[in-house]
Amino acid sequence: MSVVFVRGKPDLAGGGPVHRSLTTIHRPDHIQVLSDTFIHGGGRYLIEVLKTGEVHLMAIIDVRGQAQMVAEEKCLNGPALPDAVDRLVRASVEALAV
Repeated sequence: MSVVFVRGKPDLAGGGPVHRSLTTIHRPDHIQVLSDTFIHGGGRYLIEVLKTGEVHLMAIIDVRGQAQMVAEEKCLNGPALPDAVDRLVRASVEALAV
């Protein structure tokens, strides 16, 4: 199963809108279930691949009409990514309980 992220792709020509697409990261079923809980609670996950080779993962939820980041992780785009996704998902679900 996979965790779904919204990925922003900047307009490289400059001045244009950010192009968004969905991307998935395969994770075990129990992480998928937790991510579904966060998404069904009104949250979303964002991913940004940085020029440094790092990946910035964010968990966002709207509170009174304002988007608020409730969890984030940064790691190198490679073997560290799956564990970062797991930490992000767990933290995002904990934020719903507050």
